[in-house]
Amino acid sequence: MAHLLSRTAKVSVCLAFLGIVSCGVDPAKTEVSASEPVVDCRGDTLRLQQPPRRIATLAPNLTELVYALGVDELLIGVTEHCNYPDDANDKPKIALFNNVNIEALMAGNPDLVLASRGNSADNISQIRALGVPVYGCCVNGLDDLLSTTATLGRLLGATVAADSLIDSWKQRIERITRHKITDRPRVFYGGADEPIYSVGPGSYLHDLIGDAGGQNVLSDSPTSWPRIDLESLVSRDPQVIVVGYHEFRHAGEIAEALAGRSGWKEMSAVKNRRVVVVGEEALRPGPRLIDVFEVFAAATHPEWFAD
Repeated sequence: MAHLLSRTAKVSVCLAFLGIVSCGVDPAKTEVSASEPVVDCRGDTLRLQQPPRRIATLAPNLTELVYALGVDELLIGVTEHCNYPDDANDKPKIALFNNVNIEALMAGNPDLVLASRGNSADNISQIRALGVPVYGCCVNGLDDLLSTTATLGRLLGATVAADSLIDSWKQRIERITRHKITDRPRVFYGGADEPIYSVGPGSYLHDLIGDAGGQNVLSDSPTSWPRIDLESLVSRDPQVIVVGYHEFRHAGEIAEALAGRSGWKEMSAVKNRRVVVVGEEALRPGPRLIDVFEVFAAATHPEWFAD
């Protein structure tokens, strides 16, 4: 996916989640034997000869999930974009999103690289040619997040942590999806500055809007990551705006700013101050995707959260 909301961060939305056993975990406790084959989302088969102890991640959500599972001591390298949680900033940087520094990577002596479908195929081939296993899978929504977390927990020897995360996430999801949807407010998710990028059918954020009880104003888009001009957006008159790329820290600030902008001030969402913001976590289908889902739902159906 070449574009999303940030004009400076061209991040693939089909990021990978992968895992392997932690150096702080007894290998005997892992539920996948070293010789058991595992197939990733590319259809490639990984057969581990021994539990990996040193891994590198090539996408931010991979790093976040490793931390969420409590096995971050495995990490010997992450990308320049891996900035969450804060401790990730201290990990050696071995890659941009789509450009791996092979020398820096190999200096960490990895025995497994966790890669995204959006990573360079050439880089992946180079890494494998050097004898380092690469494993990847893609998370394209909440269901994928749950199943991938279960798989990672099994591979990482972190099933207890994975089960706990999944149980918590399922409860939070069910608090939203249990409601009967009688109306679907028109929702715009995208940037507040031109060029305006948004989401359409085929993107996980489009699905998230629907699951949260809204109707994407660009549900008729022929592309998953469309660009829309301001005039067209005004004509679609969103009732809820979720700003995903912004220079403001709070929804109140951006709502006030939009109220003073030509075009934007004509939209129902701006007139009624139904404007919320989300950060880069929306672009990373990892542990914080549950938080984004709750933001969407609370903005679309605040009555669901009245109690």
